Amino acid sequence: MKIVYKAPDEFPKVMDVENELDDLQYLVGGNIEYVEFDKDLAFVVNEDGEVLGLAPNVYSPNWQLLKGPVLVVAFGSENLRSMTDYEIRFAREYLEEMEVME
Repeated sequence: MKIVYKAPDEFPKVMDVENELDDLQYLVGGNIEYVEFDKDLAFVVNEDGEVLGLAPNVYSPNWQLLKGPVLVVAFGSENLRSMTDYEIRFAREYLEEMEVME
């Protein structure tokens, strides 16, 4: 499935990953937490990012500071699904605009 991946201080990039928990955990470096983003989109982050001292990355729409690698994923009726081209453009633009600059 297509997702958008953004590491701190890097540009967001599109990745094609398996729809498996292990793959998402690997990309964020630990247990995952979903953070609300947009209608059918969510951020996936390391749920222990604050405790682990991961680098600041981007702000969510409600100004929550997301730390460490951030994934943007799309939801279908019951499961995660591949992002559409429109959702990819929207996510990349948002991540570039809301990046934490240090």
